[in-house]
Amino acid sequence: MRIVLLDHYHNNVQMFSENFEFIEEVHCEFPMAICSLGARLVAVTKRRDSMLAIFQTSDHKISFLRNLPVPCKFYLWQVAFKQEKLFVVCDENNIHVMDTSGVALSKISSGVPTEHGFIRNFDVSDDATRLYLCERSGLRCISATGEFKWRFSQTDLPEWDRNAQGLVIEDIRFFKGCLLGSLWQASKLIMMSDDGHLLCYVVTTGLDHPRAIAVRGDRLVVTQFSPSIRPVKNRTVHVFSIEDLFSSDRKEL
Repeated sequence: MRIVLLDHYHNNVQMFSENFEFIEEVHCEFPMAICSLGARLVAVTKRRDSMLAIFQTSDHKISFLRNLPVPCKFYLWQVAFKQEKLFVVCDENNIHVMDTSGVALSKISSGVPTEHGFIRNFDVSDDATRLYLCERSGLRCISATGEFKWRFSQTDLPEWDRNAQGLVIEDIRFFKGCLLGSLWQASKLIMMSDDGHLLCYVVTTGLDHPRAIAVRGDRLVVTQFSPSIRPVKNRTVHVFSIEDLFSSDRKEL
């Protein structure tokens, strides 16, 4: 397994071994988010260029292949790949759907006004029928046509994990019919049902402001970031065994 990370502040895409030994980095202008396309390919949003950069990985190298223009004049955030379709969210809180050749298929309205903040992170169900959007103060689920399904807010969290800023879920991942989410303020990971109910806590210690999460094979990869923590922690990535996480005692709710 190879782990590919983005260094947004230094304009790099970096590749590491599963033991987190550095392999290689390549330049990329303002990389913001990444997803796997399978077959050793990854797509990276170039935040300011309205493009996806496609890279190919091998055991020892990562190489730029091509750019795919996104039909949008606004800055880009997260990207997801499901059912052979690319989903990209922009600063207008719209989700642009494309094929892997760059052909625009549709544009989904999130229903989230921009004055309520940006949808920086999201994920898509494996059958590409539902989208899970991380708003500033909640997690919103919509259909592939933009129909509202449900919303998870701070009042759905236990009182001890609520905060004055109203922050809820920083990043979300669809995993085996459920949702894995990072609680940035509480420094924890949770599991939710796909209909928006909190099921349990997955990780409650050892994290410091978890930001991005990803599942690759039997590994859960978690980055962390906060302006208030030491730089070395901002550049620390945690890799968990999925089997160990779900065979250990968890705090059920």
